[in-house]
Amino acid sequence: MTWVDGSRLTRPWADPDALRSPAFRRLILVVTGVLLVLAAASAVQIMRFVLANDGGLGVDFHQYEDHVDRWLRTGQLYLPHQLAGPTEIELGDPLYPPPIVLLLLPYRVVPDVVWWIVPLTVLGWTLVRLRPAPWTWPILALIALWPRTVALIAYGNPGMWIDAFIALALWAPWAGPLVLLKPSLAPLALIGVRRRVWWLGLAALLAISVPFAGLWVDYLAVVRNSSTPLTYSLFDLPLALAPVIAFVGRTREFDGSTRRA
Repeated sequence: MTWVDGSRLTRPWADPDALRSPAFRRLILVVTGVLLVLAAASAVQIMRFVLANDGGLGVDFHQYEDHVDRWLRTGQLYLPHQLAGPTEIELGDPLYPPPIVLLLLPYRVVPDVVWWIVPLTVLGWTLVRLRPAPWTWPILALIALWPRTVALIAYGNPGMWIDAFIALALWAPWAGPLVLLKPSLAPLALIGVRRRVWWLGLAALLAISVPFAGLWVDYLAVVRNSSTPLTYSLFDLPLALAPVIAFVGRTREFDGSTRRA
């Protein structure tokens, strides 16, 4: 049991002094550095590919903007072929539950760049604030190297917002239920479930879902007709787990994180 920045730690694996060997620290730094260099090189290649395709940058975001525009015009969020019967998922098919429109509506007036700034700031601030122990660095670097991590960001996929909600839930449990906007990551929505504010967050999510009752019927039909299994999100899982890994290996506590709410 040690104290770091005035916070008691009972997780020896998160103690920055637990492994004092200079050789171990050098190994951690070298491995992390190599992985980050590879991640940077991979990111450059992926971005070249994305930028070489017209509309590639932010394509997922813009497709969902189109879905919201159609919903505003016609009241229909999902595409006809998704509702007609069993179907193969096609590029651009909306797969998120109806409340996703509330996340996208502000971007009819808010600059598009904010779509990236907010979730990436939440993720980055959470990782920095937790100050994860050295043993987590190679794991986090591997997540940066994972091609889907860069792709999620480059395409503006709503999944990066779900990852931000996971990070936010670590210090603001009311955000945990928002992870349910991507049902395939539902187990991670339980972060903070033992806090009262988590249940208040769930109640708020249910309340804002009520006006979309008709769209929920359509969404259930889309899920039933879809040939895509829930495991389709496994490729997105590494970035989703990054804040969790940092939390497990944290050497600092969030202010007030031990307070019952």
